[in-house]
Amino acid sequence: MINFFVDKSGVIEKINERINTSNRFICVTKPRRFGKTSVLNMLGVYYGRKTHSRDLFDRMKISSGSTYLEHLNKYNVICMSLNNLPDRGNTYKDYIELIKDSIIDDIKDAYPELKNKKFKKFQIFLRLRRSSLFS
Repeated sequence: MINFFVDKSGVIEKINERINTSNRFICVTKPRRFGKTSVLNMLGVYYGRKTHSRDLFDRMKISSGSTYLEHLNKYNVICMSLNNLPDRGNTYKDYIELIKDSIIDDIKDAYPELKNKKFKKFQIFLRLRRSSLFS
C-alpha cells in the first residue's frame, strides 16, 4: 500500500485574502468524490477556535503565507453538510427551514443549558450573519 499526502492548505491563503472584502463569497464546485468535504473540514480546523491546530498547519504550505497566524483558530465555525438534509423539502423555503432547524439543533447540542430555550429562527439567522467570518 502506498501512503501519500496532498497538501491542499494553499486554498486557505486564497480565502484569507478575501476575508472582509467585497469578494468574500466563495462557491466551491467540483464533481463528486473530488475532496470538497475534506477541504471544508480542513478550513473548519484552521479557522475554528475549537481545535488548537498550529502544530498541524505549521508543517503545511499555508504556514509560509503572510496571513497564516492572523486567522488561525480565531473564529467560531459552524460546519454543516447539505448531504444530510432530508428529502422532505419541496421548495427553497422548505430547505431554508430545514437548515435553520439543523443550526438550532446543533447549538442546543453544543450548549446543553439551552436545550429548553425557544429560538426564533429569524433571530438565529441574523445573529449568525452579523457574527460571520465573512461579514
